[in-house]
Amino acid sequence: MKTVMLFGILNGVSIGLLNLSLGFNSIGFYQMTKLAIIPFTVLLETIFLKKQFRFTLCSQKIKMSLLVLLVGVGIASITDLQLNSVGTILSLLAIVTTCVGQIVSFFFLTLIAFFYSRLAIDFSRIGHESTRLVNRVR
Repeated sequence: MKTVMLFGILNGVSIGLLNLSLGFNSIGFYQMTKLAIIPFTVLLETIFLKKQFRFTLCSQKIKMSLLVLLVGVGIASITDLQLNSVGTILSLLAIVTTCVGQIVSFFFLTLIAFFYSRLAIDFSRIGHESTRLVNRVR
């Protein structure tokens, strides 16, 4: 129960920081912040979880799309005229908390899927049971 509460707090902080960054930044920079979450999630998984991505044709396309996304975020950030230090710090904190929240939620969903796969339950039932689990904690 403590873990679920910490997870909820992390997600709440993430949403709060994203909303605060919107108050200090332009809408364009806010959208770039949200787009930057994807490559930074990959970066955090690579650095801290030592996750390796295979070098297949599909993963090469994914890596190229992430590179294009990062270049776009960089160009939009540099050319945004309403950039300020408080908004930038809030955006960076929002990116980090959102990435960590996504990684943790993926871990929990994988754990639930593994547990229920041992019981020969399909994925729709897993989704239903995970929703019941979250509702039970509330």
